[in-house]
Amino acid sequence: MLELLQSNNMRALVNTFCQRTQQRPKNPFEATTVVVQSFGIGQWLKVELARQSGIAANIDCLLPAELIWRLYKDLLPKQQLSDESPFSRHLLTWRLMQLLPECKGDEFVHIHQYLQGRGDDREDPQLRLFQLSETVAGLFDQYLVYRPDWIIDWESGGESGEQPWQSILWRKIVSVPGVDRQKHRANLHRELLKKLKTSATASGKVLETISIFGLSSLPKMHLQTLEAIATQTDVDIYFLNPCEHYWGDIVSEKDLARHSIRQITSAQGPLVEQDYLEVGNPLLSSMGKQGREFLELLLETDNIVTNEYFQPVENSSALSSLKNDILNLEFGGQFLGEGQPPDKQERDASDRSIQLHSSHSKMREIEILFDQILSMIDSSSKQDRDLGMTDIIVMAPDISQYAPFIQAVFQDRIHFSITDRPVVQESAVLIAFEKLIALPDTRLTATEVIDLLEVPTIAQKFNLDEHDLSTLVYWIRETGIRWESNGASKADFWNLPKSDHNTWAFGLKRLLMGFAVQGDQNVFYEVAPFDVNPGDSQLIGTLVHIIDLLSTYRIRLGETQTATEWQIVLTDLMEDFFLASGDDDFALNSVREVLIKLVDQVGVSDFQTPLSARLVRYWLHNQLTDQHQSRGFISGGITFATLVPMRSVPFKIVCLIGMNDGEYPREHKSPGFDLMAGEYRKGDRSKRNDDRYLFLEALLSAEDYFYVSYKGRSLKDNKRKPASVLVGELDDYLQRIYGESFVTDHPLQPFDKKYFNPEHSELISYQHNWYHAISAKQPGVSFLDMELSQDPEYALTDLGQLLDFFKHPARFFLRRLGIYFDSDSNEPTDTESFELDGLERFQIADSALQVLVDNTSIDAWLAHQRASGTVMEGAIGERQLMRELDKAAEVYATLCKLLDDKLPGSQTLIRGNLSLAESVISGEVVGFNNQFVNYRTGSLNKRQLIDAWIRHLFVNALGYETETALLSTKKDKPVTTSLNSLSPSEALDHLNHLAEIYQQGIRVPVAFLPETSWSLHWSLNKNHDLAKAVQTALQTYDLDQGGSEGQDRNYRRLFNFPDDFNDRFISIAEKIYQPIIDNCEDFK
Repeated sequence: MLELLQSNNMRALVNTFCQRTQQRPKNPFEATTVVVQSFGIGQWLKVELARQSGIAANIDCLLPAELIWRLYKDLLPKQQLSDESPFSRHLLTWRLMQLLPECKGDEFVHIHQYLQGRGDDREDPQLRLFQLSETVAGLFDQYLVYRPDWIIDWESGGESGEQPWQSILWRKIVSVPGVDRQKHRANLHRELLKKLKTSATASGKVLETISIFGLSSLPKMHLQTLEAIATQTDVDIYFLNPCEHYWGDIVSEKDLARHSIRQITSAQGPLVEQDYLEVGNPLLSSMGKQGREFLELLLETDNIVTNEYFQPVENSSALSSLKNDILNLEFGGQFLGEGQPPDKQERDASDRSIQLHSSHSKMREIEILFDQILSMIDSSSKQDRDLGMTDIIVMAPDISQYAPFIQAVFQDRIHFSITDRPVVQESAVLIAFEKLIALPDTRLTATEVIDLLEVPTIAQKFNLDEHDLSTLVYWIRETGIRWESNGASKADFWNLPKSDHNTWAFGLKRLLMGFAVQGDQNVFYEVAPFDVNPGDSQLIGTLVHIIDLLSTYRIRLGETQTATEWQIVLTDLMEDFFLASGDDDFALNSVREVLIKLVDQVGVSDFQTPLSARLVRYWLHNQLTDQHQSRGFISGGITFATLVPMRSVPFKIVCLIGMNDGEYPREHKSPGFDLMAGEYRKGDRSKRNDDRYLFLEALLSAEDYFYVSYKGRSLKDNKRKPASVLVGELDDYLQRIYGESFVTDHPLQPFDKKYFNPEHSELISYQHNWYHAISAKQPGVSFLDMELSQDPEYALTDLGQLLDFFKHPARFFLRRLGIYFDSDSNEPTDTESFELDGLERFQIADSALQVLVDNTSIDAWLAHQRASGTVMEGAIGERQLMRELDKAAEVYATLCKLLDDKLPGSQTLIRGNLSLAESVISGEVVGFNNQFVNYRTGSLNKRQLIDAWIRHLFVNALGYETETALLSTKKDKPVTTSLNSLSPSEALDHLNHLAEIYQQGIRVPVAFLPETSWSLHWSLNKNHDLAKAVQTALQTYDLDQGGSEGQDRNYRRLFNFPDDFNDRFISIAEKIYQPIIDNCEDFK
């Protein structure tokens, strides 16, 4: 018997299912067969059965296609069907790969034009063929289910209309030797129906009872099969029907408007069926097309028995009223005629059962969601309603896009689980595997290799610890490794000159040469040795081995090979690069299983052509992406999931995020040669209709709260952005009843004062840190609210300590605490030096200047620069070197003039000890026959100025009473200034002031930033306007260029500007800079 059990309440359906399952006599050794559309609802069904009956055992949850194929196998034993249909989409794809290139004739002209088309130079023709075959196989798979009559007609010689090649191609498929045309679903369906019709009892095993639970769509072919099976066994269809009245004749307002126009333009024409249609409930008519057509197909079935379990929703919330409207086919609690508006109702200000939230970004969506969930839990608690984390589900069109933000906001605060993410996105091992198999198409850059080595399972394989990885990064950066394995690879892969410059071979030669010569920096055979620790020999060997492996697999992975050969290569790859255990080993096992599937599919399809590298990568990626991790569904805590069909499990709180215009309903474009697109039939699947009904199902599944969020404002200019058309329809529906929009517009930032203002009660925040920060009367809490104790290690004993401190007081202080921030400049570079940046130019020119000052060989310096990879090879590199050498020569010439051409050999080292107020310091300063010059090829920044000032004070305090010349460049031209001579007592006083600041700075952070402090002090001295000086200082701090103090993480961690531009900041800047200004004529 075929029985339809329908209700608007999923819990009523599951209660009925549990009762009937317990009451029906059953063989305890035979599984209870339940057909569900997703395993999530199957899992929920088992939990509910166990809750009601105490146990849920031997429940066999199947997908619809699995049940139908099992019925074919059991009831048609003569066909000897395997577990997978020989006409499955995957097997059809490989067969089409062989057939399509062989198809001749005018019908296939467009097919061949596509296959012979050219994209970029590196496009793979075999991949193009596979993608076309995959698309055609997908269409044929749909035809077998939704158009079986076409398939049978084509096999009898019929044509396929506007696309005649499809019927010809299908006949070729079923004519392939070894392919039994009787084993595809269209013929199996016909044979099964015939057998069940002519035989009172089907030969073969028939299931005792089949329960179809929670489905909102089934192909007509499957319904016919169930109707025929129902003559042999009980088939129960549990259908979530949102409306207790007949609603097969309602249409959306948009469709009704079209019919009205037809009536106006064809007033004399006879009435047709569409002229009698009504809107009924606007939401049900607009979103319920899929369910409506499924219900019609069910009711058209002969000999179906119906039972109804409809339940009105009792409370008076907006959500309950809306559900009752849909249940009773009403609008605002009234049954209205066409075009008649509902009576306005007053909205309860405390009713938050339906919430629509507009935000600026995905991150803000999740932050707002977090606060709103806490608010709903809080509200339920006050009303003595039981609400747990497992009563909440959050769904998005693609939950993987939100996963990082969910983890950032919810981690360690609320228990949650994320399901429906592709396995490849959850596993660092699989991400690394995909990067490895893509080696032939990569540039093998320094960053790419380092990223691979930092994957824990790869690092373990090569026995690399954190220190080893840091050493490797340093070596790679400093030896000039940029990209490619060697010059031959440059030529083979990229058609570039065959040069090892800046390749891995180039850098490895430098490392090996450095290890061999130990300390000798002379260039040998055009290789500049790189100084390495003798104890790092094993690490060098490991790096050489890794690069050799990568180079070897790069070649192996780029070759065209059979499926079996690919299986061997990729298995070897996993063995050579990964040392996995636990979840990582599970992930790699999934790759092994996919490779077995590849070999099996190719073998069953008898596809013997070797497979290209890009095709295999594409196939593997799709297979790993299709494997979704669904174990987190209803596994404890809040469930985050992707919106998938028939996920109509009831939750007390249902949240939909990412409901953006153009993103939901999700776009799906069928190929231009899809014959089904031009001939719609009732029951055909449509992605947009699926998504519309999904939204309606989610609304009906929400028991207490229905929450929707979307990006309704631009992150750039705050302009409004439309929500999904479904959200718009829902809000329009509510406005027509309550007279106001339900959308809450949220500010850009979570710390906006509106969240803590009682006048904005619709904005809720549970973030105490933002509240305390906003409500605090004093500036934010400082980094450290106590002084550190004296540390003997940091007692001032050496001039170098003073110099290091004033270069960067914030960094000096943080390093005392063991806090180190990596500099972005420490990252490897992936491109050759086509154009040197400012720092690189300075470093080259400054090293050239030092060579000139030291009177050593310029030729040796040039050879070392060429061999170190600092500049490009050839003419470009030579121009770069000569430009910086010329600059250094100009500065050197100026230096010689300052020293009366007595520079060569005149350098002396001034050493001494000074007794300061609280310490004795020793130090040394380089002079030139008792003349002192601070020279550099770059501009004189304030850190260099302070460095020169401290050295100047030291030599004057020692009694030299001399000027110090400051030689630098401005617009690449030498410029000079000087610091006045000082008496020893004056110099000692200034040093004592600096030493006092040092003593403070090792106990508490000292707000001194060389450039920013100079800007504020200089502006204040010049204009005597504090507000203007602060603005000038802020502009310097926020300067948008590399190396600016505002981008320095040390300063940003310790200080908060402009709040910290206070009296103490001004005082320190004055103590340090005013003596310099007073003793330098150019600054007065």
